[in-house]
Amino acid sequence: MELIEEWYKQYGLEVFNYLAYRMATRDVDDLVQETFIKAFHGVNRFKGDSSPKTWLISIARNVATDFHRKRRRFVSDEQFSDLVSPDLPIERLIDVMDARHAINKAVQNLKPNYQEVVILRGILELSIVETAQTLGWTESKVKVTWHRALKELRKHLETGGMEHVSVR
Repeated sequence: MELIEEWYKQYGLEVFNYLAYRMATRDVDDLVQETFIKAFHGVNRFKGDSSPKTWLISIARNVATDFHRKRRRFVSDEQFSDLVSPDLPIERLIDVMDARHAINKAVQNLKPNYQEVVILRGILELSIVETAQTLGWTESKVKVTWHRALKELRKHLETGGMEHVSVR
């Protein structure tokens, strides 16, 4: 129990961010809780082959997949409003919201493998090794998929009129 509590303190925010970008629900806290409950029940199966963070995000990924199967929903606009500082000038705020909406829409239009790698590498900034461990892929597959996903994401942003939005 103490180990899971420690991991929650260390990685809870990253699990929350992963689920927030992946999900279209205001119940992200519930999904984070479900992730850590599953981790608690399965901690004896954690072998240490990967970091606790990648193991937890793998569990969160499965929780998200289960949720999507049940609901078939995507990330909502309301989630992005919580991410913007109220100190921004209104013009800049509108630009930021438009860019985030465009990126969200473009990510949602990617095929599932591309969505996963964009969220993990681009948004959560996991390393290639961590992403490979989380997805159960080779590092090579992560690199190739990341490259292809960014190329596809750029295309979606350009066709959506957001060619000025930067994609790494």
